[in-house]
Amino acid sequence: MPKILLTFLKILLSVIVLLILNGCGLTPPLTTDLEEYASRLARVLDSSFPDVRSDTTLPYPSRQTLFNPLEEAEITLPDFYSIQSCELGTLVAERNTTLGKQQDAAASWVYESALVTALENCVRKLKQTDENPSLANRLDELRAMKATQLQKVWANLIQTSTETRQAFSQSKELITADSNRDAESGINALAWLTTLPDAGSVTSEQINGQLKILESSRIPAKVWKSQKVFSAHLSALNRLLPAHLADINCDNGKASEEAEILRNVFYLFFIERIQPAGSQLNQYMYKLQPALNALQTSPYLSEAFKGYLTERELEFRQYREVMAEHIGLWQHFLGRCNLSPQAG
Repeated sequence: MPKILLTFLKILLSVIVLLILNGCGLTPPLTTDLEEYASRLARVLDSSFPDVRSDTTLPYPSRQTLFNPLEEAEITLPDFYSIQSCELGTLVAERNTTLGKQQDAAASWVYESALVTALENCVRKLKQTDENPSLANRLDELRAMKATQLQKVWANLIQTSTETRQAFSQSKELITADSNRDAESGINALAWLTTLPDAGSVTSEQINGQLKILESSRIPAKVWKSQKVFSAHLSALNRLLPAHLADINCDNGKASEEAEILRNVFYLFFIERIQPAGSQLNQYMYKLQPALNALQTSPYLSEAFKGYLTERELEFRQYREVMAEHIGLWQHFLGRCNLSPQAG
């Protein structure tokens, strides 16, 4: 094959691959809209705005930092034989199997929850019969310890399970105005998992089902990454636009042609595309807030995890301030030029 033809084919292949990758939507629509918005404004203003590189990483704490180790509870062989008439005996025997020692977070919660209930029932039965008061007291102490541990098992599930780590820190997608996969289901799943300690009897299948929904939606990470993108791009425009807009001629409140073109860009990109995505982000964040507040106030979750949530809350406030500032500078400009936000 001639060298020139081979080179041409390589170039053609590179172009095809690039087109395919672009077609796969590697750049989220929100980022594309913000970049195009800035590009159009710069073009009208005959200026060049620097490219914005928004850092969307969410530095989630390590599993080692977040994991609560559980103290092993031991029971003597004579005591083990003494509780065979209780459901507790079956649970203890189950835990000692190989399968019992390899439980996932959901199965661990179900087992520990059942163990606390079984300890309560066994203690009650022993005290009623008064057959072995010393054993009843030992089991009651064990019950108190296990009740506290149960909260730590829940904390481990929330902080360190694969599904929640993904949901809290990783999302390739950003918020859109009208298509956010499993968002509402993900919000409901997080709320359900947050109130798990008060949910009563549940199965590991139910817990894993909610974890999978949360992982599929990744709605917390999607919201948090999106607000960082909003802040980065609009902050840059908020620094650059005021001086440029101040130079636009609107003598006696009469809009120049350039002012009208700028208004049209603002309407077509910000009002029609960008602001609706921001409104959707606000709605999701407000719906997530009750669960996030509950996690923030839980005494069983680590300070590192709470600090992570606090950082995201501060970024949300920054995003709202940047958005309000951007809208404010346009309101000032449009008012000075006696223009409606609607495109002409």
